[in-house]
Order: sequence, then C-alpha cells, then structure tokens
Amino acid sequence: MELKELVERRREPLLKTLGESIRIPSVREEDESGYP
Repeated sequence: MELKELVERRREPLLKTLGESIRIPSVREEDESGYP
C-alpha cells in the first residue's frame, strides 16, 4: 500500500492553502525558500 504517497499528496494542498490563508511577509519569505 502507498500510504505515504497519499499522505504527502494530501499534505501539499493543505500547506498551500495554509500559506495562502496566512499572508505574512515573514511567512512568505519562508515559503519562497522552502518551496522549490
């Protein structure tokens, strides 16, 4: 079973929505350095 892949695929959109909902300069800088 590919449970890890399912969790990772569910995490990506969650992190994206969290980053979009929380629009803070400091967090935005971390997103730019954290995301490829």
